[in-house]
Amino acid sequence: MCSQNRLSIYYTTEMEISRATGVLLILAFTAVAHSARWEANLGWCTAGSKFFLGDFNGDGKTDFLCHRPSDGYKWIAFANSNSQFTGTSWQKAMGWCYHAGAELHIGDFNCDGRSDMLCHDTNNGYKWVALANSNGDFSGGTSWKAPLGWCYHGGAELHIGDFNGDRGDDMLCHDRNTGYKWIWYASSSGSFI
Repeated sequence: MCSQNRLSIYYTTEMEISRATGVLLILAFTAVAHSARWEANLGWCTAGSKFFLGDFNGDGKTDFLCHRPSDGYKWIAFANSNSQFTGTSWQKAMGWCYHAGAELHIGDFNCDGRSDMLCHDTNNGYKWVALANSNGDFSGGTSWKAPLGWCYHGGAELHIGDFNGDRGDDMLCHDRNTGYKWIWYASSSGSFI
């Protein structure tokens, strides 16, 4: 009687699940070959750097941004017309968002269709925004800054998203300890006031 309740599973290219009283289920597997549509070693954004995604030039394609926290250097690789990347399109020693406690975030804060950068100081809640220009780079530096004193308490995590549906990204503060949430909406100018 015990053998009737035993579940046996056998598999190779198909899996048979059966009991002594009969077959319950047969699943067939097909091998699928996957290949990358694009790949390359761009030779940048390696150890010690942080990799971000965003549409910095507003062309509807996701671009790459590399941030080196040790000195604030930034690189951008724009997706080309084939949605591929051939190397660095822009780079600058911005000296931006690299101090102790600095945390870089990406979002479209001024609703212009281009991804911008927000620097959040986890020590005091200060915020800086650098808006992407029409070329999709940040040669203008900081566009807005304020000592908001927001989302820097123990357990605080800053997140970016469009919470009011205006096509501009806002800030959400999540408290990991309590689960409490706060949202600060961005103005259409890309500031938080």
